[in-house]
Amino acid sequence: MVARASCGPCGAAVNRQKKRQRGQAAVFVLLFIPVLLVAFYFIYKAGKITSDKMELQNAADAAAYSVSVVEARDLNFASYMNRAIVANEVAVGQMVGLASWAFHWRSYDDYLRAYSTPLKPTPLAPLAAVLEGIGKVFKISGDIALKIMKPLAKYGTLITHNINKFYGYAQYGFHLTSTLYALGAMQEMVDQNAPEGARLSEFGLITLIGHLGTYGALPGLPGEQFTHSYDPTATSPVADFQADVTGDTDAGGYGRLAAIISDSTDVFTKSRGWIFDPFLIMRDQLGLPPDPFYSEDTTSTGKRRGWAGIDVGSNIDLGIFEIEWKFWLLFHIDFTRVGGGELRMVVPLSGSTADMAAGQYFNWSGADTSYLGVGLKGGFSVKAWIIIPIIDERIKVVDVGASIKVVDDRLRIFVNLFGGGTGCEADDGDPDTEEACEEVEGEEGLEIVNVPFPTKFPASAGFAQAGIKKGALDNFLTTTPNGGEFPHMGADVSAALKGPVPREGYGGAADAMLAWEFPAPPGIFYQAGMADHKVADKYGGLPRYTDTADVRPLYGTGGPNLVVGLILGESDFDLGNATAGGTRSKEIEPTGRLELTDKFANDQLSVLAKSEVYFKRPSDLSYFRRGDGQEESGSAFNPYWQARLVETSHSDRAAALMLQQGVNMDGSTPLFNLLSVLGPVIGLLGL
Repeated sequence: MVARASCGPCGAAVNRQKKRQRGQAAVFVLLFIPVLLVAFYFIYKAGKITSDKMELQNAADAAAYSVSVVEARDLNFASYMNRAIVANEVAVGQMVGLASWAFHWRSYDDYLRAYSTPLKPTPLAPLAAVLEGIGKVFKISGDIALKIMKPLAKYGTLITHNINKFYGYAQYGFHLTSTLYALGAMQEMVDQNAPEGARLSEFGLITLIGHLGTYGALPGLPGEQFTHSYDPTATSPVADFQADVTGDTDAGGYGRLAAIISDSTDVFTKSRGWIFDPFLIMRDQLGLPPDPFYSEDTTSTGKRRGWAGIDVGSNIDLGIFEIEWKFWLLFHIDFTRVGGGELRMVVPLSGSTADMAAGQYFNWSGADTSYLGVGLKGGFSVKAWIIIPIIDERIKVVDVGASIKVVDDRLRIFVNLFGGGTGCEADDGDPDTEEACEEVEGEEGLEIVNVPFPTKFPASAGFAQAGIKKGALDNFLTTTPNGGEFPHMGADVSAALKGPVPREGYGGAADAMLAWEFPAPPGIFYQAGMADHKVADKYGGLPRYTDTADVRPLYGTGGPNLVVGLILGESDFDLGNATAGGTRSKEIEPTGRLELTDKFANDQLSVLAKSEVYFKRPSDLSYFRRGDGQEESGSAFNPYWQARLVETSHSDRAAALMLQQGVNMDGSTPLFNLLSVLGPVIGLLGL
């Protein structure tokens, strides 16, 4: 075994060398720790800026979207209320129409007794007794119908009208309440989603006030508004009403509502009746009478009318002479019942409101009548030609004729001398058109007589209305939105409903006879009194209602659009990132060489969001899709309003840059203080 020799001094030297190497890395760590802390703090703060910016943007989006959702619900609620108002007004028209029908049914007895009176002292006395017996049946059944229909119209109209008034005030109150709720929802979205200290910017305040003014949430402001609450007591000249049916004035608004109600009426309310034409029935159902003794035409309303009688003629060829003659005598008879209801406006003729229109001046009226209609038309024509042999040239030497037509309450007589007809133009070379023109010229010719002549013999008449107060009739004039005119037909207008009535009014009753005044042969007259035919005098016209307008005020930043601007000041941002034990404190914010300058524009973070209320009827589901395939425009009569966020425009961003961040597009400082003062004023004016 070999023993190793120890070297104590050598081991001590090695240990001393190791001790001298300890702690060298700590020097570098100590040098870089402040740098790393600053870097970590910078990264944290940069991330926090991004995070707070995103939170601020999300809060602005939520605030803008929430306001539009509330407004969409407001418009949908108004749409449901307006639909209910329209349905109830149609119901009022139906009830007034039922009362008018009952009066008409009861009046058959009056007419039959009027027709039977001159027959009693004649050999036709048994016929008079039969007519009076039939009249009693109508009287008994008519009295029963009136006992049911008059109270129904009176109380049904009263209840329905008051319900409509409630609907009108309900949507008006909901409209105003929605504004307060929308403001609360906006603030709640900011509080729940935005960093602490965030608030609405001066630009956001300007756009909010402008939006409230132009959306229609602040009634009475000047300028264009997206929604309007129409007041039934507001008056305007009748001329404005007739010329501004589609406008946004109160007259135009009620003209639009009246048009929608009229278009929504059912067949019974709008035009009720039937026609019994024996010649048409024989023609269509039995194929009789034969063609030579039958013809038909159409009335002014487009209805078919059958004629029967004699229609003969012949063509005689005598070699060098040819003679054509024709004779016709046709007769028409029908029994027709027509009637309908109308929503009409009653205009004062005197007083402080003379010639003024208003929603409260509308009333419902109905008219029903039946009559025996007759017609006669006849005439002759003679034509003669000389035929030159070989060249077969025809020279007309005789062309005379005359005709008479008694129909539609007119007597018309025509003559035709040597082709002096109505100027029918035939197509050269087409014998069919030449023959047709010759026939027209022969039958019609030159009109020499055109005078009124009774062809409708009245059998009943009924009238009912809801609206005008008793005793005020002489001071009122009825009119229609299109200003249609129809002269009265010979009765005493001082005791009748005054004003122009279009010929097509009341389901055609105005064309045949007005139920409250009409011409009649001697001894036959029935004047429907106004007092006992007013079935409801508590009806106060059309109610208050809300509708939208086809405008986008404030260049797309108002009305259905809302621009929201939020800001977070730099001091609030710093406090939000420097906390001690959960308490915000400015004292622990890094200072000195560790202080980080954020350099926020205008010393604040700012964001912008934009939303809108829009109308869109779903077309992907058959339940919502329109049957006619047409696309609807938005209004407060269809509940398909929705909300969405939209992209901000260049003008929105430019205004926000100037007002929120305090710089122009070129980097210069704008007149910030002046604009921040004028902004709310501009918004209030709705400019």
